[in-house]
Amino acid sequence: DSYIVRVKAVVMTRDDSSGGWLAQEGGGLSRVGVCKVMPAELTGRSDFLIHGERLKDKQ
Repeated sequence: DSYIVRVKAVVMTRDDSSGGWLAQEGGGLSRVGVCKVMPAELTGRSDFLIHGERLKDKQ
């Protein structure tokens, strides 16, 4: 596990038509993690990867 942080959360997506937020794919808890991606070249910038997995999909 090379995650900087891992949390359980409801993943939301922006609904531009209503100006609000909606639970993605019917809601439910997901385990979401953030990890730093090691660059192939030293450019002085950092890239991060956000990975999420719905908990009910693992059952």
